[in-house]
Amino acid sequence: MISVQGQFSFLRNMHYAARHLHNVIIAGVVGAAVSGAVRPFWTGFKAIAAAPAAISAGQGTSK
Repeated sequence: MISVQGQFSFLRNMHYAARHLHNVIIAGVVGAAVSGAVRPFWTGFKAIAAAPAAISAGQGTSK
């Protein structure tokens, strides 16, 4: 038979493991959301930054 202290110790360890797993899942979800939001923003930012150079190059040759 397992002692009461042993049972509480087991339950405490299970609680810590579940809490850690919960934190890992939350961190993964937040990381995926941030990664998914940053990539389109960065792609759009690079396109906007490149646009003035393309526009000015086009204006010089259209005359």
